[in-house]
Amino acid sequence: LDAQPLLVKPALPHIVAIDGSAIYTEIINSQSHAPAIIFCHGFTGSGFGPLSDPIASQLSKHYLVCRFDFRGQVSSEGEFFKSSITRELEDLSSVVDYVRHTHHPSKLILLGHSFGAAIALLYTQHHTVDGIISISGEGDLEKGIDIEFNEEQVAELERTGKTSIVNWSKDGKLEDVGRQFLDDMRKYSTVQAAQ
Repeated sequence: LDAQPLLVKPALPHIVAIDGSAIYTEIINSQSHAPAIIFCHGFTGSGFGPLSDPIASQLSKHYLVCRFDFRGQVSSEGEFFKSSITRELEDLSSVVDYVRHTHHPSKLILLGHSFGAAIALLYTQHHTVDGIISISGEGDLEKGIDIEFNEEQVAELERTGKTSIVNWSKDGKLEDVGRQFLDDMRKYSTVQAAQ
């Protein structure tokens, strides 16, 4: 894509998550009743940066584009330690509700990258959307445990309830994540969601 990167961190209002935390969000091409695409980033990722900037720029020529950071990531409030699939589904639900009630899109499409594609797919199990786009989406979550964590991290999560991982959304900083993330990877099934 030949698009120029968009300005990162525009001064826009946050969407309020279920726990009252601010979800950092950007709406591009905010026409009411336009078809909308909501971008869901991957684990330790961000809705703003070298991948999402050109995608958002190109898509915003024809769609309302909403991109955001899940709680605990980059500019959104919340502790990274509490990251989980359940919490990311809550965040996505808050964002979808905001877009639907504020912009009244003619269609709503979820675009997920990596782990964000799994979140988008799981969301569709209990909510109606008009489409889903997966970019390098994580498939079977049970098998994905080996992608997100090494054997030592899985053992540490099971033994102590936490492990340290590299958080790429925060310049490679080591951060702890709690066992709930691993438990959710075992609890949710993207395979069932896709059926």
